[in-house]
Amino acid sequence: MLGIPQYEQWFLANLRCGQATFTKFITNLRAEMSSQHLRSCTHSFEKKVHIFLYLLGSEGGYRETAAAFGVSKSWCVDIVHWLSTVVLKLASKWIYLPKSKAGWFNVECGFKAKHQIPSVVGAIDGTLVDIQRPKDYGGFYNRNGDPSLNIRAVKFIGDVLTGANHAQHYLDVIDQLNHNGPQLNAVIETSPTALTQAIAQDRNGTRSGLLHDIPILIKDNIATTGDGLTTCTGSFAMEGNIAPRDAFLVQKLRAAGAIVLGHANMVEWANWRSLTESVDWRYHPLLLTLFHTNSPRSARGGIAKNPYVLTARTAGSSSGSGSTVAANMIPVAIGTETGLW
Repeated sequence: MLGIPQYEQWFLANLRCGQATFTKFITNLRAEMSSQHLRSCTHSFEKKVHIFLYLLGSEGGYRETAAAFGVSKSWCVDIVHWLSTVVLKLASKWIYLPKSKAGWFNVECGFKAKHQIPSVVGAIDGTLVDIQRPKDYGGFYNRNGDPSLNIRAVKFIGDVLTGANHAQHYLDVIDQLNHNGPQLNAVIETSPTALTQAIAQDRNGTRSGLLHDIPILIKDNIATTGDGLTTCTGSFAMEGNIAPRDAFLVQKLRAAGAIVLGHANMVEWANWRSLTESVDWRYHPLLLTLFHTNSPRSARGGIAKNPYVLTARTAGSSSGSGSTVAANMIPVAIGTETGLW
């Protein structure tokens, strides 16, 4: 990849990024790294990038990384801090980012600053967890830099596909990717009545709302009823639980014409199983390339896998919701921020 054979397989297995994207990123990064400090260093540009990415994904920190690459710990700290600053500069060209360290602490995604530097919440292909609007678009912003779900896109889908065709398509994709193939475990159950609902809406002949015929997945801790689904928060303790009514959010979605296709997998009890349990945030979130780690699991649904790298983490607790959208198993999925504050 970058010319250090002993780490070739490690990076190929762990780095979440397409080859073309990575090449473009490295090209831009090389152009930005123009300070006298870096030019005077005897280590190659390729080695600096290897050290930078390896440090972000390893558990051993600076000491282990320095030993692995035969450099001093102080130089390892220096290069990671510098490259972090350069990466932030590159990222800020296409997305709004917090302007200070304090701003990153306030990001409500559960990420933290580490090593006294700001953290970019995302992957080097622009897959940002902290989704904000781009500088040249007044609406929402998705992870590829395009406008997110909007009324024009929804109407276009509704005009081109019938609700039944749309629902059946995503049910087929869920079957291919969730239950078979890579077995992503991102959908905990599908509704046996979803297709019937879609057919009924098609026969009605009128658009019922802004989300007419759009399939959607609901996180397993949000109550739905009348659709053959149980609401279990990812736990066997609530297996078979039939909610007495739809959650207010679901009521609004149904009123807008959305078709609840099923429940997305989630970390059991939204990650609040004990006072000591927490999501496994061992890795530095800067360029969250999602290196190997033990992802939090659902007793009922298992671990929702990352569709980019099957052995990589999906975080939580809305792991299923994120995985289904990333894998294009559903156009829209609902997650929650279930905190104590």
